[in-house]
Amino acid sequence: MRILKHICFLTITLIIFTILLSCANARQEANSDLSANQNTRVSNSNTNQFNVAEFERNRELWTSKNIQNYKMIIGANGFLTNFPEQVLIEVRNRQAKSIKSLSKTGRNYVEAYKNYDTVEKVFDFVENSKKADKLSVLFDENLGYPNQIAYDGRIDVYDDELSLKIFSLEVSK
Repeated sequence: MRILKHICFLTITLIIFTILLSCANARQEANSDLSANQNTRVSNSNTNQFNVAEFERNRELWTSKNIQNYKMIIGANGFLTNFPEQVLIEVRNRQAKSIKSLSKTGRNYVEAYKNYDTVEKVFDFVENSKKADKLSVLFDENLGYPNQIAYDGRIDVYDDELSLKIFSLEVSK
């Protein structure tokens, strides 16, 4: 009787072990299929819509206006940076003179905007980003400045995205 119990116990243990092993193999195959699909998706996800001719045309338009003094409201988020929702930047002689947070949530890290505090710097950012996996730029029809940018340097890297929007630009004298 005792031997029969041991045989039953070993048989049940062997059956359970076989079931668990086959489940683990099936899960591993499913994960490798998922990884292959994800890699395919990532490598085929280049959504860079950057148009060099449109960029050059708009940069020429902006330059031809010879705008040296203006105020702009700009907003950004991304790069794990503490961007305030929006800032007001005053530009004099093509140099940022002041950056003031318009944040209602208390995020006042205006230093995050130092690389984007003039239209020329925004143009430079776009030009230096043209090889990104994702780059989409919209331009102001009248003045030619980039007023909306969606950037993702590498689609397969987490938190390297940046969204930048110039909400308004008012030319000053």
